[in-house]
Amino acid sequence: MRKGKCFREVKGLRRWILLLGFWLGALAEVQGQSVPGGLLDLTEIQPPPAAGLRDKAGIFQRNGAALARITGQIQQLREEHDFQIYVVVESVLVNGNPQKLAAELQNEWLPSGKGMVLVYETDSRTPAFGQSTDQKFGAEAETGQVPSYETMAILVALGDGMDRTEPPDVFLEKLITRLTEGYGDYFKRKEAPVPKGRSMRLVLIIVGGAAGLALIGLGAAWLLNRTDRGNRLRKYFFPETDAVERLGAPYGGGAISSRRFGKPPEG
Repeated sequence: MRKGKCFREVKGLRRWILLLGFWLGALAEVQGQSVPGGLLDLTEIQPPPAAGLRDKAGIFQRNGAALARITGQIQQLREEHDFQIYVVVESVLVNGNPQKLAAELQNEWLPSGKGMVLVYETDSRTPAFGQSTDQKFGAEAETGQVPSYETMAILVALGDGMDRTEPPDVFLEKLITRLTEGYGDYFKRKEAPVPKGRSMRLVLIIVGGAAGLALIGLGAAWLLNRTDRGNRLRKYFFPETDAVERLGAPYGGGAISSRRFGKPPEG
């Protein structure tokens, strides 16, 4: 029993890894082409759904409560953080796949990257996510844009505890709930002010470090000055002699004559 459970977990993890691979592949493909031939004719792209969800497969016809919860979460994320999620539910895609459709809808509905398109195919029980390629970051980033690495982290976290064998309406509600919560947490972290205690500690660390470097510099200068002063105050005394110097050396400078210096005179 335990072996079978581990096998299912590994198999589920592989599915999510493949899903992320398809997402990255479609992202690279969209960068090289704007509209692939045939895909738009198949899907007959319409304006985005006002409520954020378009159920072409009719999986929420008997679960209106779940539909209301999903659209409420989508609306709340849009109103609070200017981030729009669109969900499209298809029964089956004959001439395409969910990932390509998600990429095209993303490019058509949310080209600036202020949101995400989720396509779910009920026949294969496959969710796919679109990602915009026209994003700005740093000071030029617009409100509602999310870096790709943050989106990747959110999508990886979606796979924990998800069971694709559940009914489509139940699975999709759980998926969208985790997706909206993941983006909501990101925006809360981004918009949260820096705690006063942490900013004060940072200032103290900077000031303390600068003061420490200044003291080290002063100490090194004092040691160098002291050494140089000692060298200047040192005196040498040579004995007085009437001997003739030869070749500039006292007492002949040869091996036959030598004399040691005496002690300096007192006084």
